[in-house]
Amino acid sequence: MNYLAHLFLAHATPESMVGNLLADFVKGNAILELPPAVQDGVRMHRGVDRFTDSHPVVKQSRSRLDARWSRVSGILMDVYYDYILARQWDHYSSIPSRQYLDLAHGQLLPVSRTLPDRFGATIRRMVHEDLMMGYVRQENIRRALGSISHRLRNGKFRMEESLPDLLAHDRELTADFHVFFPELVAYARQWKPAVG
Repeated sequence: MNYLAHLFLAHATPESMVGNLLADFVKGNAILELPPAVQDGVRMHRGVDRFTDSHPVVKQSRSRLDARWSRVSGILMDVYYDYILARQWDHYSSIPSRQYLDLAHGQLLPVSRTLPDRFGATIRRMVHEDLMMGYVRQENIRRALGSISHRLRNGKFRMEESLPDLLAHDRELTADFHVFFPELVAYARQWKPAVG
């Protein structure tokens, strides 16, 4: 799952939301620079990723894509599932997406100011660019995939070029999502940080 889903799945505290959004940017011992409640959000994000990567429905979604994308199909599905969630938001939330994100942004910004600057700046950029609201538009999905390709310095895979393949399988991928996502929501609701 990508940013929108991780925000949606986070526990209802600003620290959990921040940790869930930051996890991909926190490497090694850098987690220790974060407040304990934000660390728990990072760990939750990683648990959600493990659950997602091992789920048979997600594996089925990945297998629907052309074989040339097999090495990056997990990343592609993370982003595309966010696109599906953005389009199908009302199916999973009684709060309209714009209102939900405005409320979330108001909680994210104060916590961002308490973090080491490289982490706080990441959260502030997400808020000021309204990054998660953009997942409803195909062009922003293409841009997100291109940005990930650039960040990974993986010139072999220009992931933005996968969008036509993803769109060609939209009906099947959306059906997969509606089977998988309620199970992921249930997993996230019961997730608790390890004690000790």
